[in-house]
Amino acid sequence: MLPLLLFNKILFHYQVIINYTMPNPYFTFTQFTVYHDLGAMKVGTDGVLLCAWADIAKAKDALDIVTGSGLISLMLAQRNTTMRVKAIDIESEAIVQARYN
Repeated sequence: MLPLLLFNKILFHYQVIINYTMPNPYFTFTQFTVYHDLGAMKVGTDGVLLCAWADIAKAKDALDIVTGSGLISLMLAQRNTTMRVKAIDIESEAIVQARYN
């Protein structure tokens, strides 16, 4: 298991790469589009895979902490339409972006 500090450095490096390689202010999925131009958290492989692999079939509630663009909340709500999803963030731009999405 990676030490937490090393893991955080890898995630930060990955986020910087995403920030500079995303040519559009949005990312289009099959059923919806997520805009990520206002906040610091961009659409990335980590969030997409987390939602795709999460076992949420019997889940009733989900809490998305540091929601950013709202990607994880949107994907969870799409996969389980009966689950209540709450999303929070301290960055005002991210809250605006997540509400828009």
